[in-house]
Amino acid sequence: MKTLDEHESRVAEHQKNIANINQHASDLQTFLSLKQLEGNVDENCQFIDSLTESNVLNRVEIKFNITTSPTDIANSVLEFGKVFIDISNSSVNIVKKKQQQAQLIVPKVSSIVPIENIQVKLEQTINTESYYVRGCCILPDSRFVFAYPELNKVTVVKQDGTVDFVLNVTAAYGIAYNNEDTTIAISSCWGSQGKHITIIDLPKRKVKKTFSPGGQTTGIAVTNNTLLYHIINKAIRAMDLADESTRDITTEHMDTEINITIFGHKLYYSSYKYNTVVCCDLQGTTQWTFKNENVLKNPFGISADNAGNVYVAGFQSNNVVVISPDGQTHRELLTKRDGL
Repeated sequence: MKTLDEHESRVAEHQKNIANINQHASDLQTFLSLKQLEGNVDENCQFIDSLTESNVLNRVEIKFNITTSPTDIANSVLEFGKVFIDISNSSVNIVKKKQQQAQLIVPKVSSIVPIENIQVKLEQTINTESYYVRGCCILPDSRFVFAYPELNKVTVVKQDGTVDFVLNVTAAYGIAYNNEDTTIAISSCWGSQGKHITIIDLPKRKVKKTFSPGGQTTGIAVTNNTLLYHIINKAIRAMDLADESTRDITTEHMDTEINITIFGHKLYYSSYKYNTVVCCDLQGTTQWTFKNENVLKNPFGISADNAGNVYVAGFQSNNVVVISPDGQTHRELLTKRDGL
């Protein structure tokens, strides 16, 4: 405990020094002082780690059992009880904010492969029920989900291509899987139909909830228990699924079909009418815009891989284009010659 008190005093002294630096020091003095403080903080972190590793924080309890029967003590009682020590794991949970923040904001990134080296291979062909397939999603168990707005239904297909189950959803358009509660959210838009979003419970194979977002919706995605969707002529909107509060991310050029995808803390969306692919943060600040009508016309479906590369299907250009994470380079992966 004495050692802990000493380190607590040091931490308090560091905090006092930081306050003095913020108030009085120049930029250079601040930089030099913080470098020194960083070393001192690392030393304290090592001390805290050593406490955990050495088990000194474990709780030690001394217990005893008393023999309750006093009859014939001299002859029958060989011992009055036992005293033993019980050691259990510490109830103190040390969490470093630095590590926690990194887990919250840094997505897992696979080894980065330049887009010039990305190779594609046909793995499977699935016969769909209609020419108009708007939404497509692959579930963690490798099943596929297809949305048919013309047929007013959503179909879940097994990995071998056979139908698992079908649900009726009017003007079903986009699909977003939520791994927090194993549901899928379905946007709706077909002609004049579709002004709702449907939440489907996958294990129970039934509609869990339906709500009206205030217009027809096309692109849809889920991240960190937040539902993002495009409302035609209005906005790309974010809804907190915990309290259903909403906010608009962007309202620029919303008068067209837009499909969206999420990677890390970035939102990517394709604009059918404007022939663009836009990357922005989740506050709506544009990071980059890709537009090259010689390569990509009427972009539709959009997705991103674990390295941040963005894949876009061109409706009129009959191709799939991959765009680098910074939006600076692109490459045509599949073309009409490949059957698109």
